Formats: sequence, C-alpha cells, structure tokens
Amino acid sequence: MESGTDQDLKGIWGSSSTDIFAVGAGGTVIHYDGTGWSSMQSGTVKNLYGVWGSSSTDVFAVGAGGTIIRYNGTQWSPMQSGTDKQLNAIWGSSPGNVFAVGVSGTILTFDGSTWSQMSSGITDELAQLKGVWGSSDSNVFAVGTSGTILRFNGTN
Repeated sequence: MESGTDQDLKGIWGSSSTDIFAVGAGGTVIHYDGTGWSSMQSGTVKNLYGVWGSSSTDVFAVGAGGTIIRYNGTQWSPMQSGTDKQLNAIWGSSPGNVFAVGVSGTILTFDGSTWSQMSSGITDELAQLKGVWGSSDSNVFAVGTSGTILRFNGTN
C-alpha cells in the first residue's frame, strides 16, 4: 500500500476502515479514505507522535515541543498545550476528556476547552510516558520507560 510520503510515521488512529489518520515526522499528517492515502496540511513542521479522535471530525495529534493540533473535519488548527515538553501519545473517553502524555512524566488533560497539567509524581527528567489508554474517564492508564505504569481513577 502506498502512503504517499517518505516521512517516518509514528502514530495511527481511525474511526472506520474508510477514515484513518496517520502522523509523523516534520508535521506529516496523511488520511486514508478507503481507497488511498492523501496528505493533509497540519500547520506544523514539528514531529508528531500520537493521534486520537472522538469522531472523524474531531481528531487530535500531539508531538515535539508540546505541539497539539486538532482537526475539525475541514482543517487542522494549533492548540495551546501549556508545555514545551514532547508529547508521545494521546487518548480520550470523549471530546471533553482527553489525556496526552510525554517526556519528564508529562500528563495533560483536556476538558473540552483548555489543556491542563496533571501531576504524574515522576521527577526524573529523562523518564518518558510513551502510551495512554483507558476504558472510561475514571480508569486511565499511562505507560513508559523503566516499566512505569500509572493509573488515573478519576480523582488522582
């Protein structure tokens, strides 16, 4: 299958077999419509590492330097993350309950309007959170370097 790019791809998410987004180096975003991949204008040249959406018209991508971009079904727009730390992964239970994780134990949450930092309890600047997933807004897991596993229960 031809992707239409020679950039390294780092993350993929889809809402169906005919609506898939992949992100990667240099701000690369490509979209699959069931027949082929096409490039999208991301509005950034920063490396993107993770992508997640609540629907085909509400998709988030995260990456280097605290980059967060959001797709509204028409175009990608930048969001203020409040950090300059690299963000490696993103997941949400709804458009108003999204988690992004990254270097130095960075955890951000999105409430539908703004991103806020959460304390991970990680103090090692070299520690990285590499993945995030949950089954609900009160059962979220983050994983990372050196066997790190964190769980959010809706409160802490």
